[in-house]
Amino acid sequence: MIQFLNGHRAEPDDQKSASTHTTNWGRVGQKSFMAILLIANLGLSGLVGLLTLSTLSYTRHLAKKPAAALVQLTDGTSIRVKETPNPDREPEVIRKFVTDSLIYLMNWSADLPTAEPTSKFDATATAPKDTGIEVTLDDGFSRKVTTPAWQASFTLEEEFRTEFLEKLATMTPEDIFAGHKEVVLKIREVGYPEVQESGSWSVDMVADLMVYSPQKPTGKAVPFNKRIYVQSIEVPPPPAPDTLTPLASAIYAVRLSGLEITGMRDLQIQEFTE
Repeated sequence: MIQFLNGHRAEPDDQKSASTHTTNWGRVGQKSFMAILLIANLGLSGLVGLLTLSTLSYTRHLAKKPAAALVQLTDGTSIRVKETPNPDREPEVIRKFVTDSLIYLMNWSADLPTAEPTSKFDATATAPKDTGIEVTLDDGFSRKVTTPAWQASFTLEEEFRTEFLEKLATMTPEDIFAGHKEVVLKIREVGYPEVQESGSWSVDMVADLMVYSPQKPTGKAVPFNKRIYVQSIEVPPPPAPDTLTPLASAIYAVRLSGLEITGMRDLQIQEFTE
């Protein structure tokens, strides 16, 4: 029987329980939803924090990296470049550096290189003569090396340069500066650079020194087979052009490749073919 108390209809006990049960589930659902939102917010905050830290770390890494090579030259032309680790050099760059350095070091003539072409049929157009550069030897005496060879010696590591210049001075005949002899490096083969360690290579060269003189107009071949050791260096910053003498400009130019020769040794032909 349904009973009325104080003018209100009394609900059965089972209806009260059902109503209370429904209300509790609603509260539980709201609390669970808030908990999920809180967890998601914390997760997103942690992700943003990680991204911020990684961005700061990468920015610091970029700040410590060497400046990238320019892609536009002073004459207005543009070249393609690619990013490589600072000590690395392309194999062809190393081979060209070794070839150019040895050509200037071992080509000896009484005539200085000139940008203006000269004709042997024009008696008034003569190449400037090389008076040579004095090099003091260990015994106190001095001998000469050609000016191009002296300039090219700045492609050598400084300690090795002193030693090499002394040997070069003793090898250079005095007849060179009188115009009675000429020596030309005839390169037969330049090997592929072999990595010694990071930023260091060895390059094998098979060549002949051709010695020309009135007595030997066809030339006399002297074997010049060397294993050349090369390492990378920092490229010097470009100085103001108006502050450089022609000689200083030539020295600066040979350092632009970011390489230097640290040593040489005689090479047997069988070593080159291995």
